Amino acid sequence: MDAGFAVLETVRAADGRLLDLIYREVNDAFKRLTGFEAYDGLRVRKIMPNIEDEWLAFYDRVNLNGGPERRVQHGYRALVSDERHAPWPAW
Repeated sequence: MDAGFAVLETVRAADGRLLDLIYREVNDAFKRLTGFEAYDGLRVRKIMPNIEDEWLAFYDRVNLNGGPERRVQHGYRALVSDERHAPWPAW
């Protein structure tokens, strides 16, 4: 499989706002594509402190809506094109 896959858990404030995501499981392709090896239990904001809130919102929508979603973003900062598909469930 050449597609990266991750199981994420949401971390919410008392008012329901999404604060962060926790990696629960990733496949080998995900590790290879991102360059990270150890994920289990790490928070997304710890690994990527400058992650755009839009990416967290993307995964949160998948979790809340119960359906898959695909997003393509051309990153100006990194000068890369990034396409992600989040199958449901993404908790």
